[in-house]
Amino acid sequence: MKRRSILGPRDISVFYTLHLHPALSLKQLAELCFSDVSYETARKRLRRLHQSGYMGAKKVERSSDKGRPECLYFLNDKAAKALAENKDILENSISTGAPNTKHQEYLARLAQLHLAWQKTVKEEKLFNHHFITKRAVSSSSTLLKANEHADATISFTNKEGEKQTILVVLETGNLRPTRHWLPKMTALLKTDLPILIVTTSRHRLDTLRKWTLPMLEEAGVTHERCMFMVYEEIIRYGFLSISAYSTTGSAMKIPA
Repeated sequence: MKRRSILGPRDISVFYTLHLHPALSLKQLAELCFSDVSYETARKRLRRLHQSGYMGAKKVERSSDKGRPECLYFLNDKAAKALAENKDILENSISTGAPNTKHQEYLARLAQLHLAWQKTVKEEKLFNHHFITKRAVSSSSTLLKANEHADATISFTNKEGEKQTILVVLETGNLRPTRHWLPKMTALLKTDLPILIVTTSRHRLDTLRKWTLPMLEEAGVTHERCMFMVYEEIIRYGFLSISAYSTTGSAMKIPA
């Protein structure tokens, strides 16, 4: 028998986070939504939401670590209804159900980037900060339609009161120059926003720079419009503690 649960603001934030990311582990949800309380408190509340029928769960085999299968949580219809009632989001725009397992690694990396961004804004004392994935961009009136080609959008207000918005592309090593990269970058360059491309390795970073350089020159925009960083370095050091690389390979800082 499912246990009833009275929803609070933090519970709605859990549902919204699962709107951004199709599936998250208990640990990821705890870090993203319960950073101010203990892990045990987070674990109990998330388990209670699941037992009350507000979230679905699916066990998946771990890709590298040995041990028990990992449990991933995702939105169901009940949670989607609660989210729509508490946020300015149309219920029919909220995706529910377990994601395709072949996308699991990509989704895990995107969630880790969100965690790295959350750590960065705390360390750098940034204000009005947001991390929006392309899954939720269609329900945000503040984002341009072309932003759907980005994997995420980060925005914030710096210490000087300046607002910044940056498009994030998470490259997984499967993109091809003509079939994938050309249409994606063509759409993103129309937004006039800085583009941060996160790569799997330094070698892949150099490859994508070479693909992108002629596109920038043809569009007549500066080489600094696109920034390149390696995924593992962002996870370890954050978004603003290390240098990015311009399309020409020169070191630069993310505008903050």
